[in-house]
Amino acid sequence: MTLLADPPRALEVHGLDFDTRLFGAKLGAIRRASDVPPSAQDLKATLARAQSDGYAHLIFRANAEDIDSIWAAEQAGMKLVDIGVDSTFDLARTRVPEQPAAPLVREAKPEDLKPLQDLAAVAFTRSRFVVDPFFSAEANELLHRTWVKNLFGGLAQAIFVAEVDGQAAGFVSNSVAKHEARIPLIATNASVRRMGVGKALIARALWWSKTQGVPNAHVKTQAHNYPALALYHRAGYVVSRTELTFSATLRQGEHNV
Repeated sequence: MTLLADPPRALEVHGLDFDTRLFGAKLGAIRRASDVPPSAQDLKATLARAQSDGYAHLIFRANAEDIDSIWAAEQAGMKLVDIGVDSTFDLARTRVPEQPAAPLVREAKPEDLKPLQDLAAVAFTRSRFVVDPFFSAEANELLHRTWVKNLFGGLAQAIFVAEVDGQAAGFVSNSVAKHEARIPLIATNASVRRMGVGKALIARALWWSKTQGVPNAHVKTQAHNYPALALYHRAGYVVSRTELTFSATLRQGEHNV
């Protein structure tokens, strides 16, 4: 008698090690194992397996044009917590904008760590970690303070700070991965909006990206962040991808705070 092997699963759960350590709960991401869109049954079965494996929270991302996956996530009871817009700058074909004369943009120094952590702690009040009911506001602040610390610790290859009246008014981090430049994190102080700080930071980031010899530069923001989207597109970025993030809480009461 020949035993039939189980059919390959359409979805796999990957542990998010950094998130798990930071928030003190087992967190993971559902990823497709094939090009075939998952069904609601596939997602429900994956959620059930993950719950039995001790996961407290999962996310699932789908391209905006992948309607089948979006419907499956909704039918499986997952919550929409984020719509991310990825924009691309063609460094080979698009002129890199000149850097504005003001405000002053300089390379970050070790003593900038604390001020930039404080800035990041209040700048991202509409991130998916705030929208998602699994996370608290304190957890969102912890994430962004830790993110800035890790940027200084080597996650970013370059960090630039904008100064207004001698104070840090914003910053932009830069990295290169898979032959593409990216902005892992960018923030400006709300008190200096419409003063050219964001424009100066983007110009500096693009200039740095140009020197890395890569063909493209990318930045990601949320669909509701209209000022940031307008800023990027005025600088020459073009929308290249839109992605929806869904989440599911599998174990209650396991917030970081």
